[in-house]
Amino acid sequence: MKSIPELCHKDAIAFFHGWLILRNQEDWCIYSLFNITTLRTITLPRLPTDDVPGRLSECFLTSSPYPATVDADDDNCMFLLVFNSAGLLFFCRPWADTCSWVVQSVELEDGTKVRISNLVTLNGVIHGSSYVKDPVSRDIFYIVDELNTLTIRPLQIGMPNTDSETLFDFFIECLLESCGRIYCAKILERSINNYRELNNIVAIKAWELNLMEKNWMELKSLNGRAFILNRDGSTWCWGNNTKVGGIQENCLCFTFSSERNNERNFIVSTNLVDQTWTVVSPSPNLVSPDEYDDSPVWVVMPRLQAKNIPNQQRTQIDEHEDDNNINEAAEEEDSSCCWFDKLPLDIIRSLPKYMHLFEYWKFRASCKMFHTALPEPRWRTNNEFPLFLFFKNEVGLCKLMDPCRSDIICSNTLVPFSQDRFTLIFSKNGWLICLVAQYHLKFYNLFTGVTGVFPPLFDECVVCAIRSIAFSSDPTSSDCLTVALLKYPEFLRLCYLQSGDETWEEFDFDMDDQDVEFRPTECAPTYLGGAFYFPDCSGNLGVFEIVNDDEPCWQVYGMPDNVDDDFESCHLVDCEGELYIVFVYRIEKCRVQVFRFNGTNKSWVVIDDIGNHIFFISKTSCYSIVPSDPTMRNRIYLPKIVGNNIVFYSLNTKMYHILGSGDSKENLYGTNQPLMCCWI
Repeated sequence: MKSIPELCHKDAIAFFHGWLILRNQEDWCIYSLFNITTLRTITLPRLPTDDVPGRLSECFLTSSPYPATVDADDDNCMFLLVFNSAGLLFFCRPWADTCSWVVQSVELEDGTKVRISNLVTLNGVIHGSSYVKDPVSRDIFYIVDELNTLTIRPLQIGMPNTDSETLFDFFIECLLESCGRIYCAKILERSINNYRELNNIVAIKAWELNLMEKNWMELKSLNGRAFILNRDGSTWCWGNNTKVGGIQENCLCFTFSSERNNERNFIVSTNLVDQTWTVVSPSPNLVSPDEYDDSPVWVVMPRLQAKNIPNQQRTQIDEHEDDNNINEAAEEEDSSCCWFDKLPLDIIRSLPKYMHLFEYWKFRASCKMFHTALPEPRWRTNNEFPLFLFFKNEVGLCKLMDPCRSDIICSNTLVPFSQDRFTLIFSKNGWLICLVAQYHLKFYNLFTGVTGVFPPLFDECVVCAIRSIAFSSDPTSSDCLTVALLKYPEFLRLCYLQSGDETWEEFDFDMDDQDVEFRPTECAPTYLGGAFYFPDCSGNLGVFEIVNDDEPCWQVYGMPDNVDDDFESCHLVDCEGELYIVFVYRIEKCRVQVFRFNGTNKSWVVIDDIGNHIFFISKTSCYSIVPSDPTMRNRIYLPKIVGNNIVFYSLNTKMYHILGSGDSKENLYGTNQPLMCCWI
């Protein structure tokens, strides 16, 4: 650490172009700029106001006040302060001989009052997002610099939205400029009972803005870069592709403040390609990004953005344009023409990784050439273990991992509705239940390819309230009962459907009517002994069953004793006809607790070990098996990976372990958790 006198009694509130934006701690109307490389300071005049005009919404520096080269033109460097609550915009020119503030209203050219944020500079022009009333409906604007006046003009382009964005209660949304283009990045979350937790992250998105065509193009990778998201100025840098150390490529990094129990702050890295999140390191001294008076500031050294810029821009950033041209040319080809056997062998050998497991067998058997060129399918050496499946993105690309192996046995498998955006919400015995295109519930068998659609719920908006769902047997069987738990602000609703029925039955109840309060979670329910068991956020147990000639019954039982309130998630497991609950504690702790439910006296019994069994847990599915290898027993496999290896907790060693590596861990920092995953 280095002591810098210029930073004393000042708050660092943002960082742009190598300059820290500093605010005087004693007088919030005094700002200054500090260059972290040259240690140069620019003190700005005091704001022309007696009091601070409300909360600072946005601050922005358009360019460096000092030219990097003699020929550089930085005369238009501006520093802006936006106070949306007061409707005021302050700006000045730090490099001017007589620097002074100009004050104006935050309004469009036609006089419409707006709130603005996410300011970025592209080719010397300021862009940002604005809204009039609804913060969800944001539009892109640009600012015309007319010396003593800044004119805000709309671009007639809205911010990009996902098809199912109304499902999410919170999201991080940032604009940034990188390599001469504007990008939008979003981290979408689904708040459970008003708690913000990393487990609630459901999607990672990025788009590039095409100003000529006035539209957004969704990105599947960042072409070697990493985006660093922050409320007060997002930035970027080139990422590391070695998977070891540093900021990884194709990642979106941000600070996250946990709101459950004690407030905790983390530096989180999310991978756009693999759709996984990782807590990079503990940050106990990191201030909350949601506090009124302060926010973490990311400092990116200029050299991290300047490395190989010309080549990167030419070859990497424009790759997607070449891909688009290739796709357009492919669409013009005659689809009826069979040309697979004309392809080079190296391309033929690469095709199976995009195929379903059964499609690969059929493809290999279709002709002698394919049979000779392609190897036989690699059969699993241990079929008693479930496979770990996780989706790389929302259009169906996924990976399958075998706990008995250290490599990925199948990648880029497609589900039949992969052209529509979907969310995996439950899995059992190879069946997946997905929320497709926001309003449709569909099921699909990953091994047989059988698909089906559940009857529509009574109201499209009902689907948005689904917290969990489960079925008693295969969805295609005649005796299958499917139950969905929905949460509304004032009550809970259970919708249940008997196989063959065309409509769902409803059963509503007040969350506070029971002796034990029940707050639903998204973790998978379990069907056992004719009843559906649902875990809640506190570890309580909800039980639903049909009794006395189709009469619905709902009961809630309390959580186990000796459970601390700092657990991260809880999961129900059916183990040989008995119900177990597994509590996984906070990421910085090396602790997992297991309890067994006594159905006779409706109480919980603590379990120090699970004997010969292995538990496999995730948000959408849980299993238990008895492995033939005794050295693998008494373990709990988690929905987390390190490289191509799965993480498990040993009840013998009381430690986390990385399968296949021999490494052990005392916490889960650095482990990747896929957003959509299950055991099959």
